[in-house]
Amino acid sequence: MATWGPDGSLGLDEGQTYEFKVPAHCRATLQFSADAWWENACIIYPSRPRRPQKYCERGNYSRSLANWVAPVREEDAYYLITGWHKDGPPKASVPWHQSRIMVHEENTTETFHEVSFEDVHSSDGYDDLRVTVTIRPT
Repeated sequence: MATWGPDGSLGLDEGQTYEFKVPAHCRATLQFSADAWWENACIIYPSRPRRPQKYCERGNYSRSLANWVAPVREEDAYYLITGWHKDGPPKASVPWHQSRIMVHEENTTETFHEVSFEDVHSSDGYDDLRVTVTIRPT
């Protein structure tokens, strides 16, 4: 059953997602930025167990790019970062697609993660939507 994406009607390509762990008693702050003409969205889901329950949805146009702070938990928490786009600006009749992801390994540590998404299939800019995750003890 396809229940992922901004409209809850898509399947999920696991190869275009990123999982990160927030240790118990730590706070994760996610920062978002967008530089895209096409409509883009980033959705954060629970990863363990993996289910299509939206914790956070950010993006360009009518979506906010405000930071999201994950709740502090008594146990480790795992989150899934996903990116989505339309082939153009917002229009109800244009379908959503899962975006290609790039993990910036050179910047990734246990307490900092950086990923970005590309909405054009013929481009390798990965500059359309960016997410950084900073994890700190509470």
